[in-house]
Amino acid sequence: MYLIDASYFNREIAIPNVNELQGNSATELTEFIDGKVRLLLQEVLGYDLFTDLNSDITNGVLKTDAEQKWKDLVNGKTYIKNGKNYRWKGLLFTEGTFKSSLLADYVYYFWLESKLTDMTGVGEVMQVSKNAVSVNSTQRLTNTWNRFVNSVNGGESYGRRGIMYWHVGVPIYDYSHADKSYYVDLFTFLKDNQTNYPDAPFTCFEYKNQFGL
Repeated sequence: MYLIDASYFNREIAIPNVNELQGNSATELTEFIDGKVRLLLQEVLGYDLFTDLNSDITNGVLKTDAEQKWKDLVNGKTYIKNGKNYRWKGLLFTEGTFKSSLLADYVYYFWLESKLTDMTGVGEVMQVSKNAVSVNSTQRLTNTWNRFVNSVNGGESYGRRGIMYWHVGVPIYDYSHADKSYYVDLFTFLKDNQTNYPDAPFTCFEYKNQFGL
C-alpha cells in the first residue's frame, strides 16, 4: 500500500470481494496502488516536493511527526484567503462511513482498464464470464477518470468574484454564486499555499468522453 489500501475501493469504484483478495489478486492490487499513486504524486508535485513528501512516509503511511504541510495535503485543511474560508478535503478523507480518495479513483481507472482485456496468443480479447451479462465499462471508466480530473485540476471554489471553475488550468467564473465559500480542488489548494508547495508543476489532466478520447 501507499497512502491508500483496499478499503478505499467502495461505492462507484468497488472491487468485488476486495477485502478478501488473496494471493496474486491481492498482490496485483497492491502493486497498482504502490506504482500508480507514486507516479501520480510525482507528476503533480514534481521531483523535489515528492521526494520531501516521500521522506515523511514509512511503510506507505504518513508519519505522525510528518511536516504539517504534508499532513495538510494528505488529511485536508481549511484556510482563509481574501477573507473567505476554503476547504481542501485532503488526498484521504471520509464521507459518512466510507473512505474516499482521488488516489483511489486514479488507481481504479487503470486497474479496471487492465481487467477489460487479456492479451492472448491470437491478440487482445475481451473476457467473457459464464452465465453473466457483459456491461460496457467505458462509461464507468470515463466517470471515474473525470471525477479524478475534477478533484485535481477541474474542481471549483467560491470567492468574491463568484464560483471559479478550474478547467485544464484555466479559471472560469460564474458570478451568480458570489460571496460563498466552498471546497477547492488539489491545484487550487497548492496554488493558494505556494509558500509550502513551491515549484509544483501543475501537470493538467484532460477530461475523457464516452469514446475514451
